[in-house]
Parts: sequence; structure tokens; C-alpha cells
Amino acid sequence: MATITVWIFDSPGGAGSLATRLDTLAKEGALDVVDGAVVEWAESSRKPHTTQLRHSVERTIGASLGVGRLTRRRDKVEDSLRLAGLDDEAIEQVRGELTAGTSTLVLSTRDSDLSRLVEAFGGPLTRARLIHSNLTEAGEAELRRTFIAG
Repeated sequence: MATITVWIFDSPGGAGSLATRLDTLAKEGALDVVDGAVVEWAESSRKPHTTQLRHSVERTIGASLGVGRLTRRRDKVEDSLRLAGLDDEAIEQVRGELTAGTSTLVLSTRDSDLSRLVEAFGGPLTRARLIHSNLTEAGEAELRRTFIAG
């Protein structure tokens, strides 16, 4: 089963920067990125911009959950979040947290080497918060202890 996490950053480029680093680590074998999305909202923009991390919808977690192609088009942000594996409740949580000047990384991963990831990041994240996951309470607490400074 894939682990789904949603991280919010206090800058519009924070999620995209981390996604780039994660892509490099995936190529090095430190983690298996199944799917994901970056939602960035610049201060000067009226609405957020979404980038899907994986472009082959058939290989996404959304497809494996039976989401497939969406017939009801609300907006690109919601579609990307749904394809990355988020349910309605998680999407509403992201909508409540995402504001101009912030960004969000939705990530679906398998088989991650946590110690290698923290080392590659240069230590715990200081400008991000975990706002959602499909982990147990204990698993989420461990993730917070491992990746979040403070």
C-alpha cells in the first residue's frame, strides 16, 4: 500500500523545490514515488497553479483506486489532488490551508529510506507542516518526529 502525505509550505516555491529534490532521490533509489501533485499559489496570482508529478494517469494511485478519468470537472487543483489519492475530506483540508503565498505537496510513496531522505534534505524540514496522511496515528507521529524540526 502506498503512503499518502500532504505537506504545506510557507512559501509558494517550497513544495516545488522539495518535489525536485524528491525526484532526484527517487532516481537514486531512496524512495519510490508513485504519484503526487504540487500546488503553488504565488502572492500575485488570483488562484493556485497545479503540477502533476507523474503524467501517466494510468499509473497513478488515483487510477489504482478506480478514480480514472474524472467526469465532474470542478477545477484543476481538485482533479490533481484526487488523482494523487486524496478523498473529499482531505481535499477540503488542503483548500482550507492553502492560501496566497503558500504551496502544497501531495505525495504518494512506497519503500522509502527515511534516514537517507532526512540526510538528503540536510535535516528536518523547517518551513513545512504535515497536514494529512493515510498513516496510523503512530506512523504519522514518527513521520513528524523524523521530518519536522521543532
